[in-house]
Amino acid sequence: MLILQTMARRHPRAPIASIAHRPAPHAARTRERLLTWAPPLLAGGLFIGLYILGAVDIAPTPPLVAIDSGLLLATALYFPMRYAGRLGPRGRLAAALFAIVWLGLLTSALINRILPPDALLQRRVAVDQLPLALGLKDPPRQLELVVRARLGERSATETRTQRWSLRIGRVNAPPLDLEGTFFQTTGMARREGNRRIDLLRSRQATVFAIDNPGRGDLEVLALEIRGRGEKAVDLVVLPTSRPPAWLVLGVGALLLAASVLFDRTTGAGATAASATILTGAAVVGTAAFLGLGEPEPGFRELFAALVIGALIGGPLGGIIGWLAGNRKGLARGG
Repeated sequence: MLILQTMARRHPRAPIASIAHRPAPHAARTRERLLTWAPPLLAGGLFIGLYILGAVDIAPTPPLVAIDSGLLLATALYFPMRYAGRLGPRGRLAAALFAIVWLGLLTSALINRILPPDALLQRRVAVDQLPLALGLKDPPRQLELVVRARLGERSATETRTQRWSLRIGRVNAPPLDLEGTFFQTTGMARREGNRRIDLLRSRQATVFAIDNPGRGDLEVLALEIRGRGEKAVDLVVLPTSRPPAWLVLGVGALLLAASVLFDRTTGAGATAASATILTGAAVVGTAAFLGLGEPEPGFRELFAALVIGALIGGPLGGIIGWLAGNRKGLARGG
């Protein structure tokens, strides 16, 4: 009996209540995974839902593309921002400011391209009306000129193609020569059950950046149209919605430098959630989206920019992060 009492003193039993209320390791890990992946999964579901609304023409496409572009950037930024929890109060505040500036600059650039300002002028120009002054009053120096086709009505199996060339006169600057191809065709048909679906492919508009150093009116000096359709085009003049190249490069460099600092401070650079890799992909993808020649960019252009950013910008950001890490290591070694 004495031996049993001694063993009980040396090995006391844990209270039953404390064992019952101790969280199981598996449950804790499951809760942590849910907290980690719930925000991006919700954002992804909202992204797909808005895309479907635009694809079936329930809602206008441009606002949906603008919202989805912001969702895409915010979801990507969420992963490196999780490492800001390793910082102190001031560090977390600095990381929050970095995230706000990062998201605001890139999202505003995309939205300005998706939702351009109101047109300064819209006019039909025919081949037999030249030369023709457009009648712009006090235009800004940087303009965008949208050229729209007039292909006319066509049958279900008809293909219409136009090759066009246009010469634009400017004040205190040499004339601009623009050219392109418009087409409207029915692609390979496919069947769904008993229904026959024709895949329509078309390109009926394109946009050009115009430098107008004299800030004067533009004049159509020559217009040539070869192919089917009306011998005329619609010209739409807009204030530019694209920032200059030097500004894109400068902002991209600053965001990459801030991302390198964030990765060094938080340790995110050693993980797959590197802010430098993400910033490289986001900056290159945004620049590609701004440079597309589509006057009304939609989901197709957004996905194309996403692919370009991932294939070119991601590796570029990885190289910059690697060089910055090696330079730091060499400095310590020296």
